[in-house]
Amino acid sequence: DGIEQGTVCLREQAAEALAEGGATVIDLGPALKAQLGNTNHELYHHTDSHWTEYAAYFAYKAICDEFAKRFPAAAARDISEFGFAEEFREAGDLYYDLGMRKDLLRFRSTFSHITFTTPIDRLKYDHEEATVINNDNMEQMDFTNPDGEGKPSFLMLRDSYSIMLFDWLAERASVSHFKPLWEFDISAEEAAALGVDYIIVFVCDMNLNSVLR
Repeated sequence: DGIEQGTVCLREQAAEALAEGGATVIDLGPALKAQLGNTNHELYHHTDSHWTEYAAYFAYKAICDEFAKRFPAAAARDISEFGFAEEFREAGDLYYDLGMRKDLLRFRSTFSHITFTTPIDRLKYDHEEATVINNDNMEQMDFTNPDGEGKPSFLMLRDSYSIMLFDWLAERASVSHFKPLWEFDISAEEAAALGVDYIIVFVCDMNLNSVLR
């Protein structure tokens, strides 16, 4: 609404430029738009600035579809294994950033209860009733998957939207490295030293300029 017909948004411009530079670009705009009106699950939280784990599943699947072209063992798990359900939880970071007590308000949104094991031993959110993410997941994270045979290694440069699916992706990898949030710089030497199969830049629209600068 309010966008002139034929206008090319920044996301589309970035996708075109990156593809011309040789990158494999995954644009989730069409996949998420296809969900509008076709699901009872929430795509975005009402009181938090992030998408839900349900929306993040489509990014997970798209990335794993790329993995599976070379590493069939890394194909995406079926959506039925993610246990998406609606829950009432504490308000999210929009209330927290305003200095309001998020624990006094509860809102309904979509969360996941996976039926498989990941190599991650940490909470995704502050606690089991929270919508706000666990700050520990904002730092450098490195995981080795004991069930990683036949699966790829990767390095992810990321923003906070990655937190909704980092554990799922680590389970589809042999070794996974997650840079601290919003650190999008990497040298050729660092990339070569890690020797990973993939370097993933995971970013939402509002952080695109951090990648394109």
